Amino acid sequence: MNYYIMLEAGEGCGKDTQADKIIPWLQEKGYNVVRTKEPGGTPEAEAIRNILTGKALGGDANLDALEELHLFSSARASNYRHVVIPYKQRAPPEGKKGNIILKTRGWPSTIAYQGHAGRVDLDLIKRHIRDATRGILPDLLLIIDNNPTTGLSREIDANRFAAKGLAYHQDVRKGYLAVAEEYPNISVVIPYVDGKIDEMQETIRRTIGERLGL
Repeated sequence: MNYYIMLEAGEGCGKDTQADKIIPWLQEKGYNVVRTKEPGGTPEAEAIRNILTGKALGGDANLDALEELHLFSSARASNYRHVVIPYKQRAPPEGKKGNIILKTRGWPSTIAYQGHAGRVDLDLIKRHIRDATRGILPDLLLIIDNNPTTGLSREIDANRFAAKGLAYHQDVRKGYLAVAEEYPNISVVIPYVDGKIDEMQETIRRTIGERLGL
């Protein structure tokens, strides 16, 4: 059985740390794990990522939310074409229970950042998402929920999004929670607990285990 998991969070919530811990656990359970991210996962999408984060163009990316939407959509289309769709359709390696695609960030970030915080029309965003993803939803969407004040104080990977300010990131949080409410069958909100990385990991593993019947 192939399975698609998306891990989402605002700034400074440790989603990459949690992903690092999930992978060996899933491998021990007999799965072939494919890790990817948005924007990224292909050379084309990585190039777009460098523009969006401000690493390209001498660190100066003067983009508004609508421009961000189009760039994210292009990177997402590349990721789904070359990573998500092939691994969802591909037979797992011999001896493995299935392929698990583990993605950090995805289309919920676009709804949260460019929609709720950036004020781009949500219907327009959702049309972009449907086109880029070919209508494919994750089987499980994990959203780490945190107070933006705490998250911004912990963010070590400074980029142009982290610099947008507290009010912006409060709206981002509202956007993520709105996604969880709109997609209740696939969404699980994981409360962020400061200094409790292993405790949060246990919650994540338990959630995944229940879905996979582990």
